[in-house]
Amino acid sequence: MFRSRRRPIVFSQYEHARLAGALARHWGNERFPRPPLPFESFVAGVVLHDFGYGLLDEHPIGAMAAAERRATLERLVDARLADPIAETVALFHARRLIGQADPALAARCERRIEAALAHTGYSRAAHETADRITDLCDSIAFHFCFESARRGAVEVECVATSATPSTTRPLDWTLDEHGRVTLEPWPLSVPRLDTDVIAFEATGFPATLVPLTVACGIAPARGPRLRPADRSR
Repeated sequence: MFRSRRRPIVFSQYEHARLAGALARHWGNERFPRPPLPFESFVAGVVLHDFGYGLLDEHPIGAMAAAERRATLERLVDARLADPIAETVALFHARRLIGQADPALAARCERRIEAALAHTGYSRAAHETADRITDLCDSIAFHFCFESARRGAVEVECVATSATPSTTRPLDWTLDEHGRVTLEPWPLSVPRLDTDVIAFEATGFPATLVPLTVACGIAPARGPRLRPADRSR
């Protein structure tokens, strides 16, 4: 769970992941292609990337002891999803989180990834391209739940042009403490994205659930709106 840094409320990992999925759902336009995976499976993988935490977790993000943190990562590595491609998207996310900090758990996650790639037939490169988008969606949703100002950038796939011949570029995001997010350049298929995230009063959570909604607004930092991406994937 995430404890807001500006008021006594908490967000569950599930709601954080649902916000990440809302971003993934609208990914893609004439400059930023959709990932090279079946799109519905990709979106499902982003929505469910932290499903190992359950629906109303009590694990304090940023304040867990080492053993508790490892246990949560193990649950992410062991989580099973109905869609094998979505499951592989979630596994790539887990592998990125583990990094080099825990070689044994990283190797365990890697074995699951190798088996999944052989089963689904999609390449590692395709999943790595998709994982950069997952990383961006996850980062924005992660920091949104702390309700504190933040900025970052993730290198994602883009369409090369004569002015910008590279096929990847940094996508910059900023977040203020009131849930307003800007992206530069704009990678989504809609002019802006507005949604609501469920939080709970911190007192008594999770035995006593007092819910509230928190608005999240995501908009371009500047520049023209772009046409939606090709929907054929």
